[in-house]
Amino acid sequence: MNKLLVTLASIIALVVGAFFVPQSVTAALLAFIVTVAAITLIRSFHYESNIEAFLTNIFLAGLLVRIVLAALIYGLELQDKMGPDATYYDYIGSKIADYWWGVGYFPNVNMSTSGWGMHYFVGLTYFIADQNPLAGQFIIAVLGALTSVVGFVCAKDIFQNVRVAKYSATFIAFFPSMIIWTSQLLKDGLIIFFLVLTFLAAMRLQKKFDYLWVLLLLFSLFGLFSLRFYVFFIAFGAVIGGFILSKNSEGSNLAKRFIACAVIGVAFAYAGVFNISQEQTERYINLQQIQNSRQFAAEAANSGFAEDLDVTTTGGVLTAIPIGLVTLFLAPFPWQVTNITQLLTMPEMIIWWLSLPFIFTGIMYSVKNRFRESLAILFFALVLSLSYSIYQGNIGTLYRQRAQIQVFLLIFAAVGVVVKVEQRENKKLVLNKKKFHPRISSYK
Repeated sequence: MNKLLVTLASIIALVVGAFFVPQSVTAALLAFIVTVAAITLIRSFHYESNIEAFLTNIFLAGLLVRIVLAALIYGLELQDKMGPDATYYDYIGSKIADYWWGVGYFPNVNMSTSGWGMHYFVGLTYFIADQNPLAGQFIIAVLGALTSVVGFVCAKDIFQNVRVAKYSATFIAFFPSMIIWTSQLLKDGLIIFFLVLTFLAAMRLQKKFDYLWVLLLLFSLFGLFSLRFYVFFIAFGAVIGGFILSKNSEGSNLAKRFIACAVIGVAFAYAGVFNISQEQTERYINLQQIQNSRQFAAEAANSGFAEDLDVTTTGGVLTAIPIGLVTLFLAPFPWQVTNITQLLTMPEMIIWWLSLPFIFTGIMYSVKNRFRESLAILFFALVLSLSYSIYQGNIGTLYRQRAQIQVFLLIFAAVGVVVKVEQRENKKLVLNKKKFHPRISSYK
């Protein structure tokens, strides 16, 4: 473990503790417990010592950045500007915690609405740490930093290339939007973590049946269901498709995967997931409801766009898709900036725009050389992108929800970077009259 990171962690802990006592004490203790569990998980992958050291360092560095931002948001009371949903989660969560302690009444948490799991997450945190938003932010920060490690394992499993995996972990750990949405008391950080964990568990089950990975897949899918049900449906469909079309799709391997699907299906049916899903689908998944939500989002804020689109018609949907996709992946543009918060996104957007050619290269390489291995992620990213392009009419919301797709696109960006780097290295090898390698290697 890097001594500099330990020193920085100690300094940051002292500074945060000095400013936010007593909330910081409980928050730091919970974060420490979750951090120890995360480092234990990192070691459970049994990588070589140098890779284990890299993963530990990237996790701690990513965590420190998130802890600093979480403390700033909490201390400067920026929740209403950066993520106003946090105030609502704080209120409902405190009521749930009070009820569990035998005080007050249980709030109206309707499980047929999207995002009910966040209320219980905050409620459980407050049950342990009292009403302490900083504690919730710190726990999400730990999971956000851990996402970079899970991303490393996903990339390593798909591409069998440590360089790609390291770049993936680094991009996920330090890309601005990844930091922003995993440092607040918002469900986005949890959704991103559960998404990456879902596809890691699915990929491990494609290779070898293991009840531990079945349980992890069940856990992560249920987490997605509790936070954003339509993301759960898309991810579940992608997982099933990956099971059927994966490289090892013959004989006993396929049978074991269907057993895994059956176990998950029975567990969800027993927990009432499918009944709740039917209620949510009837409530939200119809063109008129989508149109109402989209129009409200477009008209209710200064960052709305294409207010006159009507997605209740086929022509409206076909018109909305290209406009929505451009906005999802490229906005906000400089001429759309209307306040200081939007202005602060411009440096990130420049980095994001510059990364797009590498993402395109990485996707093309994956389709050509690792199609079956990356199929589930590609399917998920495509379907969720199309869904948001139709459903959302607000630039700010799309900027926030892009992170759920962006976490996987950063892996493809890492592939694109390695392809370009190794192309240059291969050219040098050719000039030196050495063997030319046209594809990224299984670098170790």
